[in-house]
Formats: sequence, structure tokens, C-alpha cells
Amino acid sequence: MGTGWWSSTHVRCTERVGRLLVVLLSVLLLEWGGGAARASSHGLLRGLPILPPEPVIDFTLVDQHGRAFRLRDQRGYLVVLTFGFTSCLDLCPLTLGTLKRAYTALGKERRRVRVALITVDPRRDTPARLKTSLGSFHPDFIGLTGPEPERFRLYKSFGVVPERYMLDAHRLVVNHPPAIYLIDRAGYLRVSYNWGGPAEDIAHDIRVLLQN
Repeated sequence: MGTGWWSSTHVRCTERVGRLLVVLLSVLLLEWGGGAARASSHGLLRGLPILPPEPVIDFTLVDQHGRAFRLRDQRGYLVVLTFGFTSCLDLCPLTLGTLKRAYTALGKERRRVRVALITVDPRRDTPARLKTSLGSFHPDFIGLTGPEPERFRLYKSFGVVPERYMLDAHRLVVNHPPAIYLIDRAGYLRVSYNWGGPAEDIAHDIRVLLQN
């Protein structure tokens, strides 16, 4: 009788351990599969791959229509992110022009992409001004501003240090890195382009990341 009790208990414990191992193995395979998919795309990317991919901090800013823009709400979309300001007369227009060409080249795949510029000059870049400026490049482009604590938290995360200075008696400029970032559909920073990049390369990398 004692042996029978031990035997049945042993069987139940073995079954529980077996089920637990199956669950753990399934979780590991899912994690490995996601990581492998992210890793496999690195060799195909033309921009500077972020190794390992880094989760981007969640943030809430305000777009040019006065609506809240939350990164967590963009899951499932690839987000193209850059920093700039509407009064910029050189690098920012070049960057936005490049993004316009890349975005246009995507064709129907554009519906899964969000292109956003975060202002480094919030004193002048009101939502209305962002709407006018970005709309001149593409009506889908998103201009973002917001409260200083949220902006500076995001600046710090991307290593952006806006520097305001007078170029001459009439022109205020804001120095900032002219970089472009690709955030995948799971919210991971995957690729960056220092000093912009060829539109063809950006469109290519967006397509690669959309497949993962």
C-alpha cells in the first residue's frame, strides 16, 4: 500500500515536471525565434545596425493636430524617427527630403510605417507650425512637441543635446545630431543613419524590418 502511494505520487510529480518543461521550452523557443529573426536581418541592413537591438523608452508627445502620440500605440508599425526644427534651412530640409523619397518609394507598404520628427525648438515649433512645415514634404509626416520633461527624457535616451545660439543678428539656430532612426514594430531601435543616408538604403531597410 505504501509502495502504491509513492508510485502514484511519483507519476503525478513526473507529469507536472514534464508539463513545466514543455512550457519553459516553448517560451525559450519563442524568445529564440524572435531574437533569431532580429539577428538574421542584421546582415541585410544597409544602415548602421544597433547590436543588440535596444528597446526604445515609451513616450507621450503631441502631434501637429494636437493629439497625443504614444510610442506604445505604434506597435505593429515601423517608426522612422528624426530630430529637427522647422526654422532649419540646411540639414533638416535635406533629411526630410530624403525621408520623403524613401517613404514614397515604399508604395503600399507605407500604411505600416510612421515617419515622425521631434522638434528641438519647441518655443517656435507650435503644432500649427509643425503641420505647415511637415505637410510641405508629405501629409503623412508627423511633427511632435510636448512638455520639457518628456522631451528631455527622450533627448537623453537618443543622446541628443540641443544647443541654441544666434548665427547672426537675426537668425537663431538649434544645433542637433542629423540622424535618422528606425524603430521596429516591436518597439526596438534597429538601425541608425548618421548624417541621413541614401533614400534607397532607408527604403530597403524599412522593407527588411517589415518582413521580421
